[in-house]
Amino acid sequence: AYVLLALGRASKEQGVCAVMPAWGRDGYFEYPNGVRVTLLNRSVLIVRPIGYKPNPERALVAQGLVAGVLQGKRLPLNSVDAKFFHDAFNHGEQRVLEHLVDALADSEPWWKQTIKNNPAGPCDACLIGRASLLGPTGQLPQDEGMLYIDFYHCNVPAIFTGNTARLTSKHAGKSKFVKSVSCKRKSDAPEAVEIILSYYNSKECKISHLHSDCAAELKGGGVAPLAAKHQIRITTNVKEISRCNGVEPIHRVGGDVVRAALEGARLPLCFHDLAWAWFEDGHALKPSRQAPHNTSLTRLTGNKPKGGYRRPFGILCYATEAPRLPSGTLVNKYKAQAVRCLCMGYSGGDSGAYEALGNNRCQPGYICFDPEGCRLIVTESVRFIVGCFPGLQRTAGGGWRIPAEKIPFSAEALAQKHPLTLPQEQPKPTNDGTIDIEQDNSTTELGDFDYDRLSYIKGLPLEKEQTDSRTTVRSAEDEQIVQPKVVAAPTPQAIVPRGMWPDYPCNEQAGRGWLVEVIDRDSKHSKCKFKNAIDSDGRSFQSEWIETSRLLSVDEQVETTTVTLP
Repeated sequence: AYVLLALGRASKEQGVCAVMPAWGRDGYFEYPNGVRVTLLNRSVLIVRPIGYKPNPERALVAQGLVAGVLQGKRLPLNSVDAKFFHDAFNHGEQRVLEHLVDALADSEPWWKQTIKNNPAGPCDACLIGRASLLGPTGQLPQDEGMLYIDFYHCNVPAIFTGNTARLTSKHAGKSKFVKSVSCKRKSDAPEAVEIILSYYNSKECKISHLHSDCAAELKGGGVAPLAAKHQIRITTNVKEISRCNGVEPIHRVGGDVVRAALEGARLPLCFHDLAWAWFEDGHALKPSRQAPHNTSLTRLTGNKPKGGYRRPFGILCYATEAPRLPSGTLVNKYKAQAVRCLCMGYSGGDSGAYEALGNNRCQPGYICFDPEGCRLIVTESVRFIVGCFPGLQRTAGGGWRIPAEKIPFSAEALAQKHPLTLPQEQPKPTNDGTIDIEQDNSTTELGDFDYDRLSYIKGLPLEKEQTDSRTTVRSAEDEQIVQPKVVAAPTPQAIVPRGMWPDYPCNEQAGRGWLVEVIDRDSKHSKCKFKNAIDSDGRSFQSEWIETSRLLSVDEQVETTTVTLP
């Protein structure tokens, strides 16, 4: 795509590589130590051939890729943009993502240039899922052997496990590493604490102090014997003062990321358990804001972790599932060898984020959710579709499916864009030889059609009355007998005297009382329903049981006294 007129003094023996990109970018020299020198100076001139049109898709094919499709852990050069890194690393901030090159061992220099030169911009999922508030201030103990622990609850059961709680922990030392275990109930705290202690033990970090709130299952129960066994001290904060527990801010941060991940992936809330594990793994790989911009996992272990395996949560992927015999032959050679899935994360990272109670252990593979079989597939052979988040849709049987019409390159989506799928004009009915006798104008004389032979009546034919020889003939007088209608008796009415509630205003029955209907009664009382009475707020009076002897008759005349003024 470019013509190099002068190459300077660079030679092959020096290990210098001249790179000539295929679309609209400057060429450069790359030295063994990673330093690049742009090929725009006095001794180098690069010109574009006349009539050349850059084709990024053609350049990707030349590298052995298909545009928008990733395979394996390594990211090819310029295959993704800053939005991909934003989605893959916990919807992180721009200034933090620029230091991924400094934090990860398998990163490449072009990552930083891609993130810095092409900012991701606003993220709709972040704006919907995050509502940041001012956090607590102050300073907590920072002992290297201390852990803050607390339970984080959710009212939505997780898929597959039904878990609604999570025991979270945060290292009080300089690493600030976060580790949690999903639980079904609070009584699972001892097993969860043991998993967390085992992880820190594998990283050669001895824990000698646990700090929690005043929950009985954390300061006592099964955790107390476990702490006594490992010679671990337990302390608690003051009741109803959460700022004394250093793990509390993680709940807010994790909730923001989980909500943004579920919103961006268009997944239901029951996937919050897998989304939290995805957040926790990304949180361990997130660079710090201050120099030297290392991760919490680096501060805990002293080594740079790998993070190129990270993929956006809920991204569309195709997991290879082709069973083979011990000899290597496919079990079914004509069956499809891939399953359309959604990526839930990678369970083989150093953070151990996907560790859970029971017999399930972390495996080095991508966790893919297969909605057709409602299962999780763990495999390394996965292909991801960049920027495709189709989400899930409920089926008639109560299961899940990936809506194919939301996959841009699927047959269903392409069929919707086909011209034949647009609304078509209805064809006019053809003449089949039927003549409408009411609208036919071909006959002008009465002799052309026998009207006595055919009658045209709208509606269904009348049913013939069935007669029996044994039935007696009814007279005309009997048929004229009309059954009398049953008239319901009127509801009795009465007046509740005003003296029962003298403080309430009475604007009916000349101030005598309130007109009511007697809807029920017993030996001494009657249940009265007020017809027009309302209080000062405009609300109707409720029905009351009142002594029958106190009720006044509606027909009783009002006694009046005439006073003659002088």
